[in-house]
Amino acid sequence: MNLSAGVAYANIMCVQANERPGMMRVRPLQPDSSYLVHKIQGTQTTVGGSGGQMPLGLTPLSGQQISLIRAWITEGAKNN
Repeated sequence: MNLSAGVAYANIMCVQANERPGMMRVRPLQPDSSYLVHKIQGTQTTVGGSGGQMPLGLTPLSGQQISLIRAWITEGAKNN
C-alpha cells in the first residue's frame, strides 16, 4: 500500500482491507468498523483479520494516539 504524501488518503478511505475482505481500512464516522483501528489496537483477529499489530516492528501507539485516530474517524475522517 502506498502511503506517500498525496496518495495516502485515497488508499485508506473506504478501501477494502487486504487482510479482512469486506471491512474498510477506514470507514468515516465508524472507528469500530475501521480495520486500521483494529490493527493499531492489536484487535484485528477479533474481527476476522490477521497479521501483527501496527506499527509492525515498532512500539505500539499509546492510548492517547489511538484515541486521536478514533476521534478523527468519528468526526468524519476528513482530508485536512
